[in-house]
Amino acid sequence: MNEKSELRDIIKACKSKDRRAQKALYMRFADLLMNVAYRYVTDVRKAEDIVHDSFYKIFKNINQFKETGSSFEAWIKRITINEALMRFRREKIYYEIDEKQWNELQNVDISILDELQAEDILKLIAQLPKGCAIVFNLYVIEGFKHNEIGDLLNIKASASRAQLARAKSKLRELLNKQNYKIYHG
Repeated sequence: MNEKSELRDIIKACKSKDRRAQKALYMRFADLLMNVAYRYVTDVRKAEDIVHDSFYKIFKNINQFKETGSSFEAWIKRITINEALMRFRREKIYYEIDEKQWNELQNVDISILDELQAEDILKLIAQLPKGCAIVFNLYVIEGFKHNEIGDLLNIKASASRAQLARAKSKLRELLNKQNYKIYHG
């Protein structure tokens, strides 16, 4: 049996609330979702809580998953991202950047990130202010557009752009402290 048909069978059994299938699904995707959650909270306990809440929602809503749409992995990652974002909305971690700061940050480019290992980048992102880290993850890693990020976080698209610019600026600072050569565009 190939991997796709095995996953299809597990999902089908989960739709029937089969506990063994739920455990198999959990074992298959827990590490992936933990990595997603950790990018947003950088605290293992909080990430575990997000993953737990995500699996609760996955099992509760698994009948809504349709194979013709997005892949199952993309669907469960989206649930996990939404759980992480809900946590941040509850904690009200966002802030606004004024126009002067926006103008200073607008042209920051960090091409050195292309040369770093994923683990190094994650360590750097973990050092960013929470609002910046969230927007950086959503924009750079997840591929969301600023208007989508604004909708997800209940902020303006311009605030999302400002958060991203601040994240890049802060990353540049961190890289300079670690003596990486930074190229400006």
